[in-house]
Amino acid sequence: MNTSFKFLIPTIFIALGFIISCNDDDLAGEKVPNVNHNTSPATAAVASPPPIQQPNPTPTTKEEEEEEEKPDFDINDIDPEDISRRKKNIEEEIKKLEDESTKHFDEYYQLADVQKRIMEEMKIKKMIMRSKPVGSEAQAIAQKDFEDQKKLAQDKLELIKEKNNILHNIIKALTKAREEKKDLHKKQEYFLKKQKKEKEQKEKEHKNN
Repeated sequence: MNTSFKFLIPTIFIALGFIISCNDDDLAGEKVPNVNHNTSPATAAVASPPPIQQPNPTPTTKEEEEEEEKPDFDINDIDPEDISRRKKNIEEEIKKLEDESTKHFDEYYQLADVQKRIMEEMKIKKMIMRSKPVGSEAQAIAQKDFEDQKKLAQDKLELIKEKNNILHNIIKALTKAREEKKDLHKKQEYFLKKQKKEKEQKEKEHKNN
């Protein structure tokens, strides 16, 4: 699963920033400055990185190719049966982690959607509260409604942060498992290639004899 993980943190802190901004000073009925509410941290301009200059490919000699083929492990330590078994286990683990990742991402999207609706309701309740006469009973009732909605948003935000941590750990484990599978595949390919070369060499020597 190649789902991007970058959107999680901005979503959480945009929500957190909105909730924190609804402080006690706002509740006193002060005039709100005229700001562009369509602007958010998520839409801030980000400087593009400079283009990466790709080096021109240089021809390699036979000695360099042989040097590149040298592995960082000892072929005598390779047990093909053990590698096959470990590859099967790691593939099962990757499948399990991918399923968990899909499940938790779906739950995250659901939580984010609920949080969005709660925050929209917060805005409405805040507008109602500010429309009431300062110090009146109507304002006190509207303020309580707003505070209840604010508390609900904070509780949901904690759930989103917990889900964020779970997804972080799953993706970290998934990356590690995929790297391990890649390493096992590399050892397996090298072992088979080495065996093939040795077999061809023996056949060649046999013909010469």
